[in-house]
Amino acid sequence: MRLLEAVRAGWGGLELVNPGAAARLCGVRLDHRAGVVGRVLGARQLVQALVTVALPTTAVRRLGVGVDALHAVSMVALAGVDSRRRRTAVTEAVIAATFAVSGVLAAEGTA
Repeated sequence: MRLLEAVRAGWGGLELVNPGAAARLCGVRLDHRAGVVGRVLGARQLVQALVTVALPTTAVRRLGVGVDALHAVSMVALAGVDSRRRRTAVTEAVIAATFAVSGVLAAEGTA
């Protein structure tokens, strides 16, 4: 297992089990609805890590990059339209973009 998948699995597991704790690590607070969404996103991260470990191909890594990029873009859009969730959305966008860039590097074999 590469470091990227280990970090992704750890982050996803934390978001799944305790999204409030994950949010506090990033300096944000979640309401109930955001906590539920956090659990869903955590499950997605965990599944993505497990699939990438099971099928560590360039195609799977590129697909993961696409998912992360879409997540980042969707969070930027949310930040633009919902001032109440802006800080959380920007934080999620940064995390997703970091995973996307890391995924590109891993797909190229440089990470």
